[in-house]
Amino acid sequence: MTQEEFDILLEANAPHPVLRKDWRMYYPRQFADTFLPKATLIKGKTALWVYDGAKVFTSVDAVAPASLSLDGSGKLIQLFVFTYPKGVAADTKKLAVRASEDEVLLFMEVLQDDTVEMIYRFGSNFKKWLREQKLNANALESKTYISFIERVRKHFSVDDQKQAA
Repeated sequence: MTQEEFDILLEANAPHPVLRKDWRMYYPRQFADTFLPKATLIKGKTALWVYDGAKVFTSVDAVAPASLSLDGSGKLIQLFVFTYPKGVAADTKKLAVRASEDEVLLFMEVLQDDTVEMIYRFGSNFKKWLREQKLNANALESKTYISFIERVRKHFSVDDQKQAA
């Protein structure tokens, strides 16, 4: 994206002018209200919340599941996705966000060159499920995953024509 487009994203992702920005811990919705107040909210029926400050998703609601169940036991997982340009206040406070036991958090930081840096935070139910799958939750949370906006959009079937509209 151009410098001008990136500057517009930076400006649009300014924190709320009144809400406190110095708490040591936030829950996902508090984080979004405080640091991404102008982000588009895309909400699934029960399990998906996308705060799209970086304008990565515009038609993801068409694929939003009614629920995300881990193992058929009835325990549901809620997925919170936050997109924003790298360098805004949300970037600096993302580690203060606490995932409740039934939540998975995904932070997607967009760079000017359309790179997307992604990090995860897991609630205790998902961590337990990962252990049962012989996966190390701490290792997964400590890694930064790199992709590109175009790949993310293709994965969710968000085409560029819808983005331009």
